Amino acid sequence: MPGVKQTMPNDPTLSLPPSEQTTPDTTIPISGISYQDSFAASDPGQLSLSINDSGGTLSASDSGGTASGSGGNSITLAASYADVTDILNSLAYTAPAAPGSDTINFDIWDQAGVETTGTIPVTVASSGNTETWTGAVSTDWNTPGNWSGNAVPTSGDTAVIPDKTPNNATLANATLTGEDIIVNTGTAGPPTVSFTNVTLGAGTKLEASNAAPQQPGTIDLAGTFTIASGATLEPQSRASLVLQSLSDATTIINAGSIISPAFSTLAINNADPSASATTLDNTGLILADGGQLSLEQTPSINPQSRAPEMLTNQGTVEITNNGQLWMNGTFVSGDVTFNGTGFVALLLSNSFGSSAAVAGFGQGDSIMLGLDAGRQGQLSYNNNTMTVTNQGSVAQTINFVGPYTAGNFENNFIGNSVGAMTSISYAPDGGYSGIDTPDISAPASGTVAAGGSLSLGSVAVSNATSGTIDASAGTLFMNGATGSGTSQLVVGSTTGAQLNADLATLAYVPAAGESSGIVALNIQYGSGSTTREIPITVSGSSGGGGPTLNEPASETVATGGTASVSGSYSDSFAAGNPGSLFLGITDSTATLSAKDASGNAVAGSGTNSITLTTDYQDLSAVLNSLTYTAGTSPGSDSISFDVWNQAGVETTDTVPVTVTSGGGGGPTLSEPANASVAPGGTVAVGGNYSDSFAQGNSGSLFIGITDSSGTLSATDASGNAVAGSGSNSIALNTDFVDANAILNSLHYAAGASSGSDTIEFDVWNQAGVETTAATAVSIGAASAALADFAPAGPTTTGTVTPTTPASTAPSSMVFGDTTTPTVVVPHGST
Repeated sequence: MPGVKQTMPNDPTLSLPPSEQTTPDTTIPISGISYQDSFAASDPGQLSLSINDSGGTLSASDSGGTASGSGGNSITLAASYADVTDILNSLAYTAPAAPGSDTINFDIWDQAGVETTGTIPVTVASSGNTETWTGAVSTDWNTPGNWSGNAVPTSGDTAVIPDKTPNNATLANATLTGEDIIVNTGTAGPPTVSFTNVTLGAGTKLEASNAAPQQPGTIDLAGTFTIASGATLEPQSRASLVLQSLSDATTIINAGSIISPAFSTLAINNADPSASATTLDNTGLILADGGQLSLEQTPSINPQSRAPEMLTNQGTVEITNNGQLWMNGTFVSGDVTFNGTGFVALLLSNSFGSSAAVAGFGQGDSIMLGLDAGRQGQLSYNNNTMTVTNQGSVAQTINFVGPYTAGNFENNFIGNSVGAMTSISYAPDGGYSGIDTPDISAPASGTVAAGGSLSLGSVAVSNATSGTIDASAGTLFMNGATGSGTSQLVVGSTTGAQLNADLATLAYVPAAGESSGIVALNIQYGSGSTTREIPITVSGSSGGGGPTLNEPASETVATGGTASVSGSYSDSFAAGNPGSLFLGITDSTATLSAKDASGNAVAGSGTNSITLTTDYQDLSAVLNSLTYTAGTSPGSDSISFDVWNQAGVETTDTVPVTVTSGGGGGPTLSEPANASVAPGGTVAVGGNYSDSFAQGNSGSLFIGITDSSGTLSATDASGNAVAGSGSNSIALNTDFVDANAILNSLHYAAGASSGSDTIEFDVWNQAGVETTAATAVSIGAASAALADFAPAGPTTTGTVTPTTPASTAPSSMVFGDTTTPTVVVPHGST
C-alpha cells in the first residue's frame, strides 16, 4: 500500500482573514486570502470575480498589471483562475478619511457555475491619544485631573493603567466605546481597576501588558459586566489578567470575544468563597488560544469549598494551540470544541449539563477531572456518552460529538497527597489504557469473501501477560500461538515485542456457509483484563464479493488519437462501507483524462498519472470515463491500475496499448496563417476543427477565440450569433457541430488604425486534450476583396453595390448607395 495518499481538497474553498483593522487614509495589504478550486484550476475558461466595499478603496494586480476596477470600491471582472489567484493575493484596502466600520465582500463564480462568497469586516479607528491614569485627584475615572493629559479617554484613545498610583481607578454605570484599555503590570504591585455595571462597547479592548506577568492586572467587578459584540477581553501574550467579584456574585455577559493568547493567563472568578456563583452567559467567543483561561477560584482556595461558576453557552467555546480551559463549575449548555491540541480541566463533579458536549476531541487533547484524593475514576463509554465512576458514584458524565468507541479514550491517573486527577486523553489506535489494564489496538471491523482469508495483522497489544483469541466460527492462524488452525488461540508466556510480532501474522478463514462472525481478543495483565471484539462480514459465495478490476484486455490507437478505456471496479466491502479508497492510473508515453461522478475533470487529467483518494462512487466514475490520448510516435505502452479499498486490500491490473502510425484522427485546428484587412474593414477567417474522438463522443468542447484590437463575430449551426460576438473574445462550451460552425463563420473587424493583430484559437475536447492555433492579421491600406464584406452566417448572402460616378472612369469604381448592378457574394467566398 502506498506510503502517502493524496486527498482531494473540498472544492471550492475561499479562506479569508477574520477581520482587519486600520486607521483613516491608510493603505494595508489584505493577507491570508486563498481560493482553492481544483475544477477551476484545470479548466481554461474564465471565472467571475467581484470584490467590493462601502467606504474604502480597493486595488490589486493580475497578469496584465493593475486589475480592472482598482482605485475604486469595486473590482468586478471575468478572469482566468491564475488571474483570480493573483488578484486575491495582491489585494490592498485604503481606508476612508473618517473612522468607522466597513466590510469587504467577495463573490466568485467558477466555470461550472458554482458560487463561493465571504466577507472581511474592517474597523477604521483613529490613532487617538494615549492617556495614562495618575489617580492624582481621586478614584473617579471621569475626572480629567486623574489622567496624564488632563482629559478623560474617549473613543480611539489608549488608556494605560499603571501600577502604584495614589488612587485606583473606579468606573460605574458606564459604557466604554472604542477605547484600548491596557492594565500595565509592573514590579511595584498589581494595578487594580473597579468596574460596577460597566459595558465594553463595540471597538473596545481590555488587555494587560506583559511587563510583570507575576503581578497580574486586576479588574474588581460588581453588578453586571458586559462585553458587547465587537469588544474584546484579551491579555497580551505572556501577560496575566484577573477579573474578580469580591462579594456578591457578578453576572458576566459576553457577546464579544474573551481570548487567552499564547503563554497568557486570563482568570474570571469570585474571590469570596462565601459568595454565590459567578454566572457567565456567552453568546460570543471564549477562546483558549495557547494560553490559560480559568473560570475558577484563585489557586489558594480548594475548589470543593467554592460555589461553582455557571457557564451558559450559546456561542463558541474553543481550545487551540495547546490552550488550557480550567473550569470550577458547570457548563449548562453548548459545546466545548477542540480545534487543535489542548486540554480542559473540570475541577468539580458533574461539570457538564445534559445539553453540553465536547467536540473535536482528538490527538493531543485531554480532559482532567478533579476527584477525591487517592482514588482513580473508572471509565465507561456508550452512545456518545462517557461516564466516570469514582468510589461507586458517578463523578462525571460527558457527552462527545463524533464517532468514538471506548477504545478511543486513555485513562491516566495522577495522584498526590493533596488530591487526585483522572486525565482522559485520546487514543488514536483504538487502544484502551488504565492502571493494571492492557491496551489493545485492533481494526473496528473486517470483511472477507467466502472461502477467502482475512489478515488481521494490524492487531497489537501492550501490558499483556496472557489471554485468548476466539472466533465465533471459522479458523484462526497465528505464528507462536497454541491452537493455530482452530477457533481458539492461547497466548501464554510470549509477551512484549515478540507477541506483537506473532500478532502480525494473525489471519481468519470463515467457516463454510458463514455470513458474519466475531473475532474476540481477551487479554490479561495482572488483575486487569480488556476485551476487544472485531465484527467480521463474510461476503458472497466461495470466492465471491472480493475486489475485482474489470479492464479491457488491450487497446489499439493511432498516433495522436484518443481511445476510451472504459472499465469498472466491483467490491462488495468497498461499496457497503464509508471512507476513502486509493486509485492510481499511470502510463509511460500518453495522456490520461477522466471525470468524477459529478462530471468534473479529476486531478491528473491531461497528464500520464491520475492519483487520488476518493469514494467508491467517484472511483467507479473515473474508471468508466477514462480516455487515453496517444503521443506522436508509434510503439507500445501499458496503462497500470492500482486500487486500495478501505480495508487495505490492493487490486491491480494492466492494459497493454498498441500505438499505430498515422491516421489517428487526433485533434487538428485548420486556420489561415495570415489575413489582411483595411482599417475599419472586415475579413472572413474561415477554419475548422477535426477530431475523431470529439466527433464520436457526446459532451461539450470548450472553444476560445481572442484578439487584441479587433472585433470578432460568428454564428452557430442554427445561424444564431454566439456569445461574445461583437467583442474581442468568444469563449463558450458547445458541441462538435457548433464548434465547427463557429470556426467556419468567424469574421474579424479591424479597428480604425493600421497595425497588426493576432487571432488566437484554443479548443479543449471532452477528453481534456487541448489544441491551439493562431492567425496573424495585417491591418493596412490594402484594397478589400468582396469576400471581406460577406455577412456572418452559414446560409445568408450579401449584396455589394458598386457605382460609377459620372466624372470617374470605370477603373476608379467606388462603393456607394446608387442603385446599379448588384454583386451577390455567397457567405464564405474569398
